[in-house]
Amino acid sequence: MTAPLDPVEQKLFAVDLRLDELEDRVKSLLDANANPTLPKPTWQHQTVDAWVEGWFVEAYVRSPVVGMRWCAQWREHSEAVIRLTAMWRSWESCQRDVDRGLSTWFASYGDPQFYELTSPSGTFRSCGVDSHRVLPPLPA
Repeated sequence: MTAPLDPVEQKLFAVDLRLDELEDRVKSLLDANANPTLPKPTWQHQTVDAWVEGWFVEAYVRSPVVGMRWCAQWREHSEAVIRLTAMWRSWESCQRDVDRGLSTWFASYGDPQFYELTSPSGTFRSCGVDSHRVLPPLPA
């Protein structure tokens, strides 16, 4: 037969039980998050190609100005693919905000990336209306 617990031992026992419960809860949360089943995002355009052809080239209608470059063969420029993919994914996220989403997108993502793509020193600097040239990568 065991002796009854004094009040301090009772409190320690209760704390110990609660700690065990919390450890079990944390473990179950970690296990659940180890392989989360996240819903796939619902996007308006399923690929960067679909976004460029279906939205981007329609939104950025520009008359060619001195120094501005665009390349219809953008898929052959790895930097362009990376930048346009980043633009597409951020656009998909921002356009959900019906109040400020697209304004935020243009100011923070679209216009700065568009400049990097089309400026005289940008991604398409070696391409022209009737010419296409992919530059070699930087030396490693």
